[in-house]
Amino acid sequence: MIITTGTKQKCVTEASNALNDLFNKQKSRGFLFLVSGGSSLSLLEYLNPSYFGPHSTVCVLDERYSDDPSVSNMQQLEITPFFTTAKRNRAHFIDTKSNPHESIHSVSDRFEHELRTWVADINGTIIASVSIGQDAHTSGIMPFPDDHLFFDATFNNNNRWVSSYDAGHRNKFRHRITTTIPFLRLIDHAIIYTQGEDKRFALNKILSAEGTLYESPGRIWREIQNAHIYTDISGIKYI
Repeated sequence: MIITTGTKQKCVTEASNALNDLFNKQKSRGFLFLVSGGSSLSLLEYLNPSYFGPHSTVCVLDERYSDDPSVSNMQQLEITPFFTTAKRNRAHFIDTKSNPHESIHSVSDRFEHELRTWVADINGTIIASVSIGQDAHTSGIMPFPDDHLFFDATFNNNNRWVSSYDAGHRNKFRHRITTTIPFLRLIDHAIIYTQGEDKRFALNKILSAEGTLYESPGRIWREIQNAHIYTDISGIKYI
């Protein structure tokens, strides 16, 4: 479903309201909330932290491997009032920051272990706030239209829920740790928040009847039954 809001503020409000409704429905049932970095972090300001307690777990959807607080998605999450209040309410957090001298592969393995442990022990509802890049990437999965073998081995490997890699020239944050396509398929509810005319091309690629994950990884959300797009871009529709 596509919800076109007309203004950026209304887009933020309606997307965050949709998330709050989902959290409220969980009551005391265990749930995992995956937070996208970038512009989607603005949604946290409007979330009701009273829905987050010992039954809830929060983590980022993907991580930028860096000890720079302005780069790391986890460190950006940790400075929000939402994080402070949810932690006070005894919500759990999966920490994806790198420890001193910890390799990118070690962080990736640790992240995957935490996700698999949560699914094995809790197996509750998985909810995600999602953003889409101008190149139609989602989570930390960049387009690789010219290297299908690498894409499949890194992002579409059924044995991996988290992968780490060097995105090279494809993104200014080149060292990435990302949830993979097999894990994204486990998500029960995705609220896709995207605003600004610079995202029109990417959304059109994702919503087009023709295309592949190799060139537009964001097309994965077409496979998720309860994935809803909130945007302020007019005229967006499935083609």
